[in-house]
Amino acid sequence: MRRALGAATEELPGTGRSVHATFVHLSGSRRGRRETVSRGLIRIGTASDCALRLSAVEDRGVSPHHAQIRFEDCAFLFTDLGSAAGTFVNGVQVTEVILQDGDLIELGPGGPRLRFHLRAEEIARCTPFRVILADSQALARAESAGRLASATAFVGSLARGVLREASWTVKAAGLALTLLLLAGLVGVPVALYTGQRATERTVTQFATRLQEERVLRADLERRLSASRQLVEGARGQLADVVATLRLERERQAAHLAGTDRTLRALEAESGAGERIIRTYA
Repeated sequence: MRRALGAATEELPGTGRSVHATFVHLSGSRRGRRETVSRGLIRIGTASDCALRLSAVEDRGVSPHHAQIRFEDCAFLFTDLGSAAGTFVNGVQVTEVILQDGDLIELGPGGPRLRFHLRAEEIARCTPFRVILADSQALARAESAGRLASATAFVGSLARGVLREASWTVKAAGLALTLLLLAGLVGVPVALYTGQRATERTVTQFATRLQEERVLRADLERRLSASRQLVEGARGQLADVVATLRLERERQAAHLAGTDRTLRALEAESGAGERIIRTYA
C-alpha cells in the first residue's frame, strides 16, 4: 500500500491503473479529513480491515462492517452490509445504490457523514458493458444483412469494444461471454447440420418401414383373399356333399321301407302256410 497526502491508496488488482474515490469527512471522529482510496472494494466501518476505518468509541452507531463500495462495470456500487443503524445517501435510507459524484453518505441517523467525490476524467475511458453491448448490436445490424453474418459482426464488435473500453472485471466477463458466443456460432450450425442429418435418417428409416409394412399388408390381403376363396369353395363342396347325403339317406330310407314291407309280407305268407299245414296234418 502506498500513501500520499494522508490518503489511503491502492491500485485495483490486475488493472494497472487507479480509479480514485475521494471521501470528505463532514462529521464524526475523522471530521475535516479527506481520504482518497483506489481499490476494487472499499469497506466502511470500525473493523481493522476496513479501508475507511472509523472509531468504535466515538462513532458508536457505526457497525464493524457497516457498508461497502465496489467498483464494477464503470460504476461505484454502494451496499449496506446489514448495519444496525442503517445507511443513508442524500438523506434517503438505502440498501444498495450506485453512487454519483457529490453524493452525501450518512452512517446511521446523526452518524458520521462523508461526501463522495470521483474524478470523471479517470473513468472516461471506462465504458459500461451495457453500452458496449448496445453499440455492438447497432453496428452488427448496420454492417450485415444475413443472420449468421450479423451474429459474427456482433461478436467481433463486442470483443473489440470490451478489450478497448471496458474495465478489467468486465473484460474477463466479456471474454468469457465472447468465447461462449463464438462457441454458439460454431456449435449452432454444426448442431443444426447434425440434427438435420439425424432427421433425414429418421425419415428414411420411417419411409422404409412404411414401405415394408405396405408390402406386408398387400401380401396379407392377398393371402386373406385366397383363404376366403378356399373357404367359399369348401363351403360349396360341403353343401354339395350334404345334399348328396340327404338324397342317399332318403333313398336308403325308401329302400328300407320297401324291405320292411317285403319282410312283413313274407312273414304273413309264412304264417298262413303254417296254419294250412297244421290244419291238414
